[in-house]
Amino acid sequence: MAVVPLSAFAAAVVALAVAVAPGQGQQLFSRETGAATQFFGVDNKQGTIVYTTQVIVHAPKGLGDNANNIFDDEYDDELNRVTWKQIEHLFGAWREHKTYWKMPGVPKMDGSISYVSAEWQKQQGGNNLLVTYTYRDQVVFHNNLWRHLKQENTNEIEFVLPLDPLTIYEQGFIPKELRNKSPFRRANHRKNQCTDEEYNDERDFWYFWSVWRETCPIKKSALVSVTGKLTRGSETDKTFPEYNTLLGTSNKHRQVSVTAVMGIDEDFGKADLGVRNFWTLQRFLASKGWQVARVPYKHKCSKGCGARMVYSGDTYDVTLELLLLDPYSNKFAKEVVTALGSADVFIYDGHSGLGGHMSVARLEHDSGMTLKLPSKYQIFFFNGCSTFSYFNAEYTGLKKTRSDPQGTKTLDLLGTAVGANFETGAERDVSFLDGLFTLSSWQSIVRDMASQDDDISGLVHIVNDIDNPTKARGDKPSKEIQTPEKDEKEKEKEKDEQNEETEEEEKTEEEKTDVDTDEEDDGATQQPSRRRRRRRR
Repeated sequence: MAVVPLSAFAAAVVALAVAVAPGQGQQLFSRETGAATQFFGVDNKQGTIVYTTQVIVHAPKGLGDNANNIFDDEYDDELNRVTWKQIEHLFGAWREHKTYWKMPGVPKMDGSISYVSAEWQKQQGGNNLLVTYTYRDQVVFHNNLWRHLKQENTNEIEFVLPLDPLTIYEQGFIPKELRNKSPFRRANHRKNQCTDEEYNDERDFWYFWSVWRETCPIKKSALVSVTGKLTRGSETDKTFPEYNTLLGTSNKHRQVSVTAVMGIDEDFGKADLGVRNFWTLQRFLASKGWQVARVPYKHKCSKGCGARMVYSGDTYDVTLELLLLDPYSNKFAKEVVTALGSADVFIYDGHSGLGGHMSVARLEHDSGMTLKLPSKYQIFFFNGCSTFSYFNAEYTGLKKTRSDPQGTKTLDLLGTAVGANFETGAERDVSFLDGLFTLSSWQSIVRDMASQDDDISGLVHIVNDIDNPTKARGDKPSKEIQTPEKDEKEKEKEKDEQNEETEEEEKTEEEKTDVDTDEEDDGATQQPSRRRRRRRR
């Protein structure tokens, strides 16, 4: 039996074949989740979730009378398609539903499914199966969630998922008999009322759905209440990139290649947020000592353009290729595949496309090229929305070898957990590059990147921080290590005090948040503001 992820980001997850042991109440399917990884985020933490729930599966033809026949190999594709369809609705449940507005989170979408049982559910004139399964995966949540669990002395969270993920979207339209009744009278009955007004298509529903919208007609009977158990993961304290490998040593000068691909927001007009980031990044880097080696003519950027900047250190010279591209284009795919296969450091700043733009399968299809990552040490920063879920597993998967079964020894990944703000994209990129080429620790780099966010954080972090060194360089300590021990401790104390102040502020905000998942509030609506929409990447 094999898992076949159907969403845009999960399509590249490798399906693993496993043996099936039929029989109700037994574990009928299992796929091992990725090994636990160390992590660092300023306002977000990683952990593991386990929950058991049910999903409706429409009985395929020829199934027979035994409900457990659904676990036969011939029905794998349909069963896994429906199960993953329900699981991907965690994105909306943990972001758009009112309980999680101020403590959002995302799944990694690289977990294990264990099917437990199946039974017939005959209703509404059709034959449906009620399939019970257990899901285990890694997650990232805002610190507010972890703080709430500690205050309540629990490790459990509650949320809802669609019982039938294949029909839930159509249930979001107001039926004729309710259109002249309050509160539906003024609502646009031609649009789905349980998701975003702009991103109203069924393909985006899993990401934006919310039953807490005032005019959402979805009934409680269409949902399944779920209780998940969380275990908080470990964090790194002070780790560094592989600077000796990346930047050379006193005995070995090195040429470092960096590629930064900036995706447009909507078009190549000068007011476009992606275009502005393209020029802003160049201006900010110039103020940090980077030299311009090639400047694009602005009037030639109507379909994409590039710039080149250089920077020199004591043991290295850096060449930055900066590209402005349309992430939907084939040219984008070709440039990204080429860059990923050669660059020491790679940045993508732009829309994630709900996982589609940087998907390995998409890049290979649109470029006509095979994406192969080199054996050398690389660093990737995916500066878009929810990149922890979209691009984490498949890129480490491309780095796996016999000596590196997790694919982490030669790849460091930085990303986000929720929506990243387009307006501060260039600032995060500069913080990343500036920290990298001044030999800062990963924790200092992530702190500086996170400080660029405004009122809504993108939950930036580093994952797979398992095997990085605890000193900057073997032959020449960084500025951080050269600092006297007493001063370093004083700095850490100041940081801790600042974090405590931030936590107190977040705690105050959290107390204003309703955390009762069982409470009904027909008046609670969530109308995305124009500013917030610019964060959806």
